Amino acid sequence: MRAGSLFSGIGGLDAGLARAGLEHAFLCESDEWRRGVLRERFPGVPIYDDVCDSSASAYRRYRTAGQTSLGTESRTRRTHGGTRDSGTR
Repeated sequence: MRAGSLFSGIGGLDAGLARAGLEHAFLCESDEWRRGVLRERFPGVPIYDDVCDSSASAYRRYRTAGQTSLGTESRTRRTHGGTRDSGTR
């Protein structure tokens, strides 16, 4: 199966999916340093820098996987007293 990856980060989720047999059609990450890591980990796979500029037809042709930034989640926890929506601490 081929899929695309949005908000790829350094490709942690994508590396696991590749090990499970998924072939990446494209990756998308806005941060230049992270795109450099992706180029090393996924040679030959197209890497887009802006999810809004990427071809919409690419999204329709492939299943997509996305992940959120762990840094954003950490900032949210600090801002809201360390609680999560589930009510756990």
